Amino acid sequence: MTVHSVLATLSIPAVSTFPSERCIQWSGDGQVVVLTRQAIMIITPTLGISVEPSSITKQANDSQRSDESLGWYRTMIERNKDHEPHQWAMDCQDWSAVALGSMDLSFVDVACSPSNLSSNAGCIFAVLDSNYEVSLYHTVKNHLTGQWQKVRLRYFYQHVATYIKSLVSLSIRTAERIDSIFIGIAWSSQGDFCISPVSSLNASLLAIGTCAGAVHLLRHVVVASVSQDVTTIMNLIETVQLSDKKITHIAWSSWTLKSTLQVEAFLACGSADGSIVVLMVTQSLVLPSSPSASHVLSVIVTRSAPDTPCKSTRRTTGALRWINLPDSEPVLVFSKPGTVSLWRPDNAISPWSGLKTVALQVQKLSVGSTALAPVSGIAHIPRRDTVVVTLSDGSFHVVKNVSSEPLLVSDNSEGDENKISSKSLSTVARQHFVRIEGEETRKLDVNSTHGMASADNGSTFLWVHEALRPTDFSYKHDAQHSNVVVMAELFGRDLEGIWLEELGDTIRNVSCTSGDAPIAILRASLVRLRSTETISKHAKSVLGVLGSIHPVDDSTDISLPQWFDNLTAEMREQYRRSLRMHIFGRHALLSQRLKAFLAGFCEKRCSDKELRDSFRLTGISTTRDIWSTTLRILVRHIAAALQMLTPNDIPFARRTAIHGSCSGNADVKAEADQLFTTLATRLPAPTPYNLSSILEEPCPACHSLIPFVDLTSAVCPNGHHWLRCSITSFILTTPMVRTCMGCTRKAFLPPRPGAPATSWLPVAARSWLVEDLLDAVRRCLFCGNSFVTLI
Repeated sequence: MTVHSVLATLSIPAVSTFPSERCIQWSGDGQVVVLTRQAIMIITPTLGISVEPSSITKQANDSQRSDESLGWYRTMIERNKDHEPHQWAMDCQDWSAVALGSMDLSFVDVACSPSNLSSNAGCIFAVLDSNYEVSLYHTVKNHLTGQWQKVRLRYFYQHVATYIKSLVSLSIRTAERIDSIFIGIAWSSQGDFCISPVSSLNASLLAIGTCAGAVHLLRHVVVASVSQDVTTIMNLIETVQLSDKKITHIAWSSWTLKSTLQVEAFLACGSADGSIVVLMVTQSLVLPSSPSASHVLSVIVTRSAPDTPCKSTRRTTGALRWINLPDSEPVLVFSKPGTVSLWRPDNAISPWSGLKTVALQVQKLSVGSTALAPVSGIAHIPRRDTVVVTLSDGSFHVVKNVSSEPLLVSDNSEGDENKISSKSLSTVARQHFVRIEGEETRKLDVNSTHGMASADNGSTFLWVHEALRPTDFSYKHDAQHSNVVVMAELFGRDLEGIWLEELGDTIRNVSCTSGDAPIAILRASLVRLRSTETISKHAKSVLGVLGSIHPVDDSTDISLPQWFDNLTAEMREQYRRSLRMHIFGRHALLSQRLKAFLAGFCEKRCSDKELRDSFRLTGISTTRDIWSTTLRILVRHIAAALQMLTPNDIPFARRTAIHGSCSGNADVKAEADQLFTTLATRLPAPTPYNLSSILEEPCPACHSLIPFVDLTSAVCPNGHHWLRCSITSFILTTPMVRTCMGCTRKAFLPPRPGAPATSWLPVAARSWLVEDLLDAVRRCLFCGNSFVTLI
């Protein structure tokens, strides 16, 4: 009998919320968000992370092999006890305004925004509490173990309360208040308009359902893009009145390109009466007419036909999620007690459309087993065309042939281990439960599963369970509750050729649009290559995949206007936006960063020296190409801003030109030499003068000149070692630095608002060019992962 591995476990001493598919979910930063009543736990597996080893929590007996087990970084969002809940009854005496949750505040739901949305290129969490209020949270310094703070919002409820005119059955004051009472939330992904480079414009929407039966669509907008200080508003884009019942469940599909610069997505809305309505949301992008203008998005909301997958029933909706299928219409999966239904819009190409319902069967695992338990998780396995549904009784249910003819697989009658069934997955999950909780576990103990998600779109799943005994009626206070987060395999892995092909496709066809960090994009491969033995076994195959990927450098088509205006705040914002778009909005550059990140990951864990050297050489070659492309982007931006340069800007501009001349790329060298000649003509250099003096810096310890030899470190003639800023190449002699969590490269922190740039930057770096570059680069230039501030 095959023994499936438990990759990691983590005990959480907290009371879980009601079982839901939103109880545990992945963010675009590669973090796991666990929803409990009094806190939102944010845990991050150690896969691919190389910082703060002392902060890692690893529990014993996670895996049969110590090198296969994973640890966790932990932090949380706590409920603000100083927050005074809004008393809705003081504003309105309508029954719809009753919020009993104000007497015992707790978290009810959380929605993760796409990554690369906050000031440090991370996610923003929209949190719904039991008093029907929504708050936004983001991290400032360290999203792995640091504090998450509430975002300062302007005009949030004020914008929403403006929609009061269409509710004629209620008074204006009543409609205003009830329509500000929020029940369900969901954040869409970013829309892909197939433009290159990808603009930093936020094309995601936050959907909020209200007690008045309306859905508000809001967009997160930064009104003051200053590092370390986020001032945002949530613009009300559209409001759709669906019914007079509460909107309790909301789910977005992914965006699909329908025509030039136009994307569409489905928005499913579940009401308290059990009905589900599907809306079609269309976004159109208007390109800027001038370099100083910004992209403009317009939103149109219509009802799809037919727009009601489920009419009003006496059975409430338990779960709601879209399954995105390649080259086909998405499938809506929703549950009622004892059944799971799949609905697909009408499409002439799709093999099936309309509504299909399957009745779940009891998986007898414990005394609490029942097919009527609430759904606590929905996961899609693309390579098997299968949907896995988890119930709160700990059972797993498999629906295969989702794209062709959905069918429930209760048992694997053929006995083939490569084929999965409801019985086989439920049995393995129960075995993991017994193994984690101890041998004294009996059939009286129920592995109550509160949430489930896929960890790698394959055989590895992530869920949170609690050991309960329904026959024990003794009181169990909050401190006695303990949930366990489990990451484990439930069935056999796919063949090597399959996942290697998927790895190659992921790196070749990656898109910058989603904003996801490389650690999240490559999670499936990182899970597969987590152990030294596995990497050594597949090292040659992985090297073959990396060697076969050669992204075409499209930075040669950069065409920038000449900036002749004065050095105003608006002009600098345009300059930063252009830098960010060209450095992080190019698919070829992101593909290169994925290669560099994976090569570095394998190098650290490979036991064979020869193979380790091969990964190191692959990483060096890839980072050299990334640096060359980045220098071309910098050289062209400096050349476009020549009219605004001051004497303080010349040292860094010349330094960049020298780097370009030494990059090894003939095209970049020619452009850099031209820039250097122009700079010398504009502001002649002092005499005597030589090229190497531009890159030399005095040693902070002995003041001897340090020659530039390596991009990552510096050594003075007396043997003093220093690290270099990965963005500017200056020597780091200050604690005001940030560290890449993937490759551990360091960089200067961008100047804080109102703080002089001279506070920690070297003299040669005290330029608005350096300040704006540090602000524009919010992720690592070489591996694409997020920075963390450790001090």
